[in-house]
Amino acid sequence: MKQENLEKIIAFRHVLHEHPELSNHEVNTRKLIKEFIAQNMSSYLVFDEGDWLYCMKPYQPTKETIVLRADHDAIMNSSNTPFHGCGHDGHTAILLGVMLEEEDKESEYNVIYLFQPAEENGCGAAICKPLFETYHVDKIFGLHNMPNLRKNVIYYRPETVMCASVGYRISLT
Repeated sequence: MKQENLEKIIAFRHVLHEHPELSNHEVNTRKLIKEFIAQNMSSYLVFDEGDWLYCMKPYQPTKETIVLRADHDAIMNSSNTPFHGCGHDGHTAILLGVMLEEEDKESEYNVIYLFQPAEENGCGAAICKPLFETYHVDKIFGLHNMPNLRKNVIYYRPETVMCASVGYRISLT
């Protein structure tokens, strides 16, 4: 990665980290993402869908389409304060970094960069469903931080991994 781009995404992650927003309340987060794109990139079309957004270069129907997805909501800590305890600020910064690096490159794919809200409460994927009704998506890739794994190694599974959970409570009486 170009050093200049690395510095930009590190600074952006710090900004997001300072302004966490809970699921379904990511208004300022979307604004910050759009501002970052407008200030640093010019080849992407930005589609603001109200509660969520995605970016892409002009769509070419003859190409295979892939989606790169990052979530950006925060969680509540034990002090009842929102914070980025799951690293979603990092997910978003990394996706923006990929966009920066790919800005001037031609791809053999249509690449859609999806900024998904509300991952923590499980609602975000359903909110983004219109994307999949508009475009034929061949593959989708998400990102998740796992600090216990070795640095500079990509881990993957052929099946679903790290799905959101609405959660549940067990009461023993």
